[in-house]
Amino acid sequence: MPPAVLLLSLALVVVSVLGRPQDSAPVANSSPQGVGSTPVPIISQSAETKEDGGFSYSFETGNGIKVEESGSLKEGPPSLQGRSAGSEGEDGNNTLLVLQGSFSYTGPDGHVYSVKYVADENGFQPEGDHLPTPPPGLEGVANRKVQTQVQSQVKQQVQNLVQSQLPSLNPTTELSTTVQ
Repeated sequence: MPPAVLLLSLALVVVSVLGRPQDSAPVANSSPQGVGSTPVPIISQSAETKEDGGFSYSFETGNGIKVEESGSLKEGPPSLQGRSAGSEGEDGNNTLLVLQGSFSYTGPDGHVYSVKYVADENGFQPEGDHLPTPPPGLEGVANRKVQTQVQSQVKQQVQNLVQSQLPSLNPTTELSTTVQ
C-alpha cells in the first residue's frame, strides 16, 4: 500500500474518532457559581389574565425567591408615541402597560433583598432598602442647578438667534427669558 493512501486512511480514522459525539459525563464544578444541579421546587404559583388586557402572576420557589407582578392597560398622552405597549387609539392616545410588583431573594451574604417597583410612562421605578438613593435635600439642589443651566442655555441661544436675524439690534439689549 502506498504511503499516501496509508496516511490518508489514518487521517480519516482519526477525524472520525474525534468527530464522534463525546460522552456526557458530568464535569466537577461545571455549573455556574451558586447554581446547583438539583432542581429548585416551585412552592406556589398563580396566574390570571383579564379580558381587559390586565394580568397578575406570582410564584415562590424552594430557595426563597418570591415574585409578584400585576399589569394593566391605561390610556397615555400622545406625547408617548412610540413608547406604547399597544397601538395608538382613534383619539391619538397611546395604550400603556402599567406594571407593579415585587421580588425578593436571599443574596450570597445570607441577607434577604426585597424590591418593590412600578413601571409606567415614567419608566422603571424600583424601591428597596439596599438600593442607592440621593442624600436627603440634594434632589432639590440638583433640580435647581439643572433649571439654571437650561435657562442660561436658552437665553444664550435666543441672543444668538436675535443677533443673527436682526443685526441692527444693539448687542447690549437685554433679553428676558423664562423657562418653566
